[in-house]
Amino acid sequence: MLAGVLHSHYAGNDDYFEWLVAHEVAHQWWYNLVGSNPVQEPWLDEALTQYSTLLYFEDRYGAEVAQGFRQRYFTARFAQERRTRGDRRVGQPTSGFPRWAYFPIVYGKGPLFFDAVRSGADDAQFGAWLRAYYERHRYDTAQASDLLQAADDMGLGSIVRAAYDEWILK
Repeated sequence: MLAGVLHSHYAGNDDYFEWLVAHEVAHQWWYNLVGSNPVQEPWLDEALTQYSTLLYFEDRYGAEVAQGFRQRYFTARFAQERRTRGDRRVGQPTSGFPRWAYFPIVYGKGPLFFDAVRSGADDAQFGAWLRAYYERHRYDTAQASDLLQAADDMGLGSIVRAAYDEWILK
C-alpha cells in the first residue's frame, strides 16, 4: 500500500526516491549513532541528515546537480513558506511548529545553516567539525550546544555561531 501511495504521489520524480533513500541512510549517523532529542531539538538530526543527503548527491553527481537539489529541497521550500506564512525559528521544540510549518522550516531552512557554515569555512574545516561532533557524541544523545562546542574546539566557533544565530535562532 505504501509503495502505491508513494508511486502515485511521486510518479515522474525518480530522483526523489534516491533522495529519500540517501536521507534515511544518513539517519544511521545523525540520530542512530549520534542521537538527539527529536521532540525538543528536531532540527538537530533532520537538518544535518538533509545536508548530508545533499553532500551525497554532490559527491555522486557533481556540484551543479547538488545545486539543483539545494534549490528544490531547501531554498524553494523555505522561500515559499516565508512568502506565504512568514519565517519561523528552526531551533524550537516540535510543539512550537504549526503542523504545516514543520517540514519547510526544519527540512528546508534548517539545512541552510550547514550550507552557510560550509560557505564560510573550507571543506576540510567543515568535515573536521562534523567528524569531531560525531566522534565525541556517537552512542550518546547530543544537543545543539554540543554541535557549537565542537565548532569552538575546531576553531570554527565564530563562523558556526554567526550562522546559528542567523539560521537557527531567527
